[in-house]
Amino acid sequence: MKHILVFCEFITKDEIGGSGRVIEQYVDGLKNKGFKITIFTLLRKKGLPRYERLDENVYVVRYGYFYSLNILFTFLTIIDGIFRFIKAFLTSKVDLIIINQPYVGIVVYASLIGWFVPKIYFFYSPWCEEYLIDKRKRGVGYYLRKIIEKKVMNFCNKIVCCSEFMKNKIVSIHKIKKNIKVLHIGIDTNKFYPAENKIEIRKKLNLPENKFIIFTARRLVPRMGLENLLEAIGMLKKEFNNIFLVIAGSGWLEDKLKTLAKSLEIENYVRFVGKILDHSVFLLYYQSADVFVLPTRLLEGFGMVILEAMSCGIPVISTPVGGPVEVLKNFDDRLLCKNNKPYDIYERIRYFLINKDELQKIAEKSREFVIKNYSKEIFIEEFKKEIEKVL
Repeated sequence: MKHILVFCEFITKDEIGGSGRVIEQYVDGLKNKGFKITIFTLLRKKGLPRYERLDENVYVVRYGYFYSLNILFTFLTIIDGIFRFIKAFLTSKVDLIIINQPYVGIVVYASLIGWFVPKIYFFYSPWCEEYLIDKRKRGVGYYLRKIIEKKVMNFCNKIVCCSEFMKNKIVSIHKIKKNIKVLHIGIDTNKFYPAENKIEIRKKLNLPENKFIIFTARRLVPRMGLENLLEAIGMLKKEFNNIFLVIAGSGWLEDKLKTLAKSLEIENYVRFVGKILDHSVFLLYYQSADVFVLPTRLLEGFGMVILEAMSCGIPVISTPVGGPVEVLKNFDDRLLCKNNKPYDIYERIRYFLINKDELQKIAEKSREFVIKNYSKEIFIEEFKKEIEKVL
């Protein structure tokens, strides 16, 4: 049985996020293909076990002290990761390492023994650009992240990314052109499915039963474009009194977004439901919606949430940023906004509010499109082929 070590910043059991859900998909899929998996992830909360068995052939090792961002604790986290990695390496044969972020890749790079094992880097988004968008200035932090990310990627035998958009980012930022494979992620369509009774679900979630519900799930940070979505709702409110926006997620921008909603006088049209950790609850919010909106302003690697929504039979409206363009242009390009500004989001939502019959037809085709093109099975089979090329 081949043994794979997966290095990642978090798993969905500890924290919700797009990369965590991708990792969960491929770990489960590869386990079912006969691989043994050990996940090395950061200890993000006090009290979590350092070692945990998730399944017959899936283990978790939590390392470091990531619940503190103190520089000393950051250094100690890397040292602890190296120690635990070497221990695992010496006690069990390691056939492949999959690195999911540059920060955790430092452990493999600095351990020295990691140089002698085949490696795949799973690229979601450029670390340095995420920093630049959040901080809005270049500095030591930007260049340090850029250097680390390039070294970790060059150190791997193959790079996998989720879209042509992200492949182009790798080439333009890091000047890496070789051994890059675009691999569209897939989802478990058995876990994301249409509602049998939308009204009953809305009652359960205490949502308006007869309003046009717009749902989005995002980290509450600037690049996600939530300010633009709120402004679009402010415009729509002047024409339609039956709209209601639900925002799932958490982040440092939350207070500013709530203040903006109040200044736009749409606080009665918006509900912030926070971070949803329970999959069954997350599913209900998808199923309750009439449309899902992805208002990303900058840097959308793929947008796994659009596949999850579509698998639930919910049409998706997206700004033309990054990976979602590659999905929606092959499905129905009417779902793409012309730009990522508030008016463009307003215009697309307004169009479908007026033409609800068209939206219904799109909803009926959405799940079938995902099953045919973006199922978990397709993704795992393609990823397995790339792994076999490296082994």
